[in-house]
Amino acid sequence: MPYFFIIFGKFRKAAHQRWLVTLVFFISVICYASTGFMYFELDERPDFKWHNAIWWSFVTMTTVGYGDWAPITRNGQFLVGLPTMLVGVSVLGYILSLLASLILETKIKELKGMTKINQSGHIIISRFNTLVSTLKIVEEIRMDLSTANTHVVIIDEDLEELPTELHEKNVSFAKGSASRDKILEQANFMQASHFLIRANEQDLSNSDSFNLGIALTVEKLKPEIMTVVECVNPENIAMFERAGCDSVVCIASLNYQMIVQELQDPGTHSVCTELTSNTHGMQFYIVNPPPEATNYGKLHNHYRALNDLVLGLRRGMNNIMFPNEAEPIRHGDKVILIGKDRPV
Repeated sequence: MPYFFIIFGKFRKAAHQRWLVTLVFFISVICYASTGFMYFELDERPDFKWHNAIWWSFVTMTTVGYGDWAPITRNGQFLVGLPTMLVGVSVLGYILSLLASLILETKIKELKGMTKINQSGHIIISRFNTLVSTLKIVEEIRMDLSTANTHVVIIDEDLEELPTELHEKNVSFAKGSASRDKILEQANFMQASHFLIRANEQDLSNSDSFNLGIALTVEKLKPEIMTVVECVNPENIAMFERAGCDSVVCIASLNYQMIVQELQDPGTHSVCTELTSNTHGMQFYIVNPPPEATNYGKLHNHYRALNDLVLGLRRGMNNIMFPNEAEPIRHGDKVILIGKDRPV
């Protein structure tokens, strides 16, 4: 037994190998207990096998104590049984403490944004801003059938720890700048399906410039990813489009239009809010047309049967609203419609 403690003492000097040390020590005790049991007890139990001795060692070390076997010789009791019980309790307690520490450490690293994301087909959101706004975005994502079960990953360099409210909604966190390859790799960017670049509400004057760097990095690494960027200055919309972003949402431009429209037609804001929210009422959808719809007339009839209202076609970057019924459906066209649920 002292021989095993000498080995354990040498291994213990390397703190980073504590799991290896524990494993070696555990196996050593099992070997000592099993060998000692066989050595002292075999004369009294001729039919005793090695697997019985190993079983007794495990049962004794884990303090289960079934009592199916026990040393009956004095040497077996004091030189094997007693040390195995004492050391076994210590080793078991140490292993449990290591497991508890490992779980706690992993949990802390996950909340601190220090762990590797192993999801695929997920949505990455660059920048946290505020808890209320982030929760609203996640809620909207969860309410749509196409993204209800999609994992969400937040990348932010200022957020210290992922809030509990987001963690409970199956949201992960990677701490750092989304313009850095290392952080994108941590967020498993190459397996993501969508990338949302939010404006920096704390520094609106420099938000577009910083987000342009993120957009260029994202589009360079994975051009096929669906990228949506929140633009502050309307003059920078073309800049993001040239960078390869699939969609650019300019809040300032929308605000100007909405204010004037609300002035002319009170209630417009309420209608637009409902049509752009997944949480209640009817919503806008832009989806692929059914294969059998070869023109706009057939398309309109198809969705009318589903109680959906077709508004027009999305062709490239252009919207064709309420075209002639004979307007053909071209390859790549999308259907713009209003419905209660996303068409399957």
